[in-house]
Amino acid sequence: MINIILAINDKFIKQAATTIMSIYKNSNKNSLMKINILHSDITQQNQNIMKDMVKNMENISEFNFVDMSKIVTNNFFDKYMCKEKFCSYVSSETYYRLFIPNLFPQYDKVLYLDSDIIVCEDLTELYNTDIDNLYAGVVSVYKYFFKNVLSFNDDKIISEEYLARKLNILNKTYFNAGVLLLNLNEMRKGNIQEKSFKFLFENYPLLYQDQDILNSLFNNKIKFLDRRYNVYYRHFLDNKPTTVLHFAGPQKPWNSYKLNKGFELYWKYFKLTPFYNETEEKLYLDLKKVPPKEKKNIKIILGKQRYRLKIFHNTFSINPSFYRKSKKKILSLITKRKSRP
Repeated sequence: MINIILAINDKFIKQAATTIMSIYKNSNKNSLMKINILHSDITQQNQNIMKDMVKNMENISEFNFVDMSKIVTNNFFDKYMCKEKFCSYVSSETYYRLFIPNLFPQYDKVLYLDSDIIVCEDLTELYNTDIDNLYAGVVSVYKYFFKNVLSFNDDKIISEEYLARKLNILNKTYFNAGVLLLNLNEMRKGNIQEKSFKFLFENYPLLYQDQDILNSLFNNKIKFLDRRYNVYYRHFLDNKPTTVLHFAGPQKPWNSYKLNKGFELYWKYFKLTPFYNETEEKLYLDLKKVPPKEKKNIKIILGKQRYRLKIFHNTFSINPSFYRKSKKKILSLITKRKSRP
């Protein structure tokens, strides 16, 4: 029995349906699954549509919507959300993950999945990973996060400083919380739910919301899983083993065509859901009408340590902090320069 949990709002119902469809289509039909969706505002109509879809999936033995408004008010987490532009697409439902250990006392183990995910292979092997005496099985993404100097609350915070000072992580490890194999027994023993909210109230706002909390509290009791269990769409290749494809970040297959072959894979499964209609078909076709790339004689190249300003064949190095402070002026100059004959 594989226990799966998602957390969404009504705006994400189509994406959640697509994730579930991809799980079912690639599942071992001998493995039974229980799926719970945490929410606070999904309409009854959308719940019924989803339930009708799942009725035809013979190996999903249980499917439930869990109304979190009975536990916490819908806007409770708004004041604790990071307001930085780069994470503005994240909704407060992300914090529902913190309730999982005590919300499901009947489960010893669950697989939490974000809903901007496509499952490409059967999940049984992932779910059967041994995480005894640990809090979770996770996939490391340290080298993709905190690479550059980040601007946060008017401070310039370098990766190691943020991890050490804010999250008390000293070993340069960091995982993405979009795929979490959770040992609920161990989490309950460690009072992780209580500690999570205590950490939030004392340390908000956090760059990556509850993901930062879990990284801090799980630090010494995690197993790093194979990267194929949480592959970012930027690194998705046909010849690379991929069990879970993750569209992490603001670019999604429903708002951008620039997602390698992951774009078509998402739409392949979305088209199988009852939410796909003529309007969605038009969106799909419109997204594919990508104009040809313009040949830019002037452009900004964002590097790991320094940025570069390229004008024709001449390249100039720019300090990242200077670029951020002077971004508007630089872009204005570039625009004027490009308009000249």
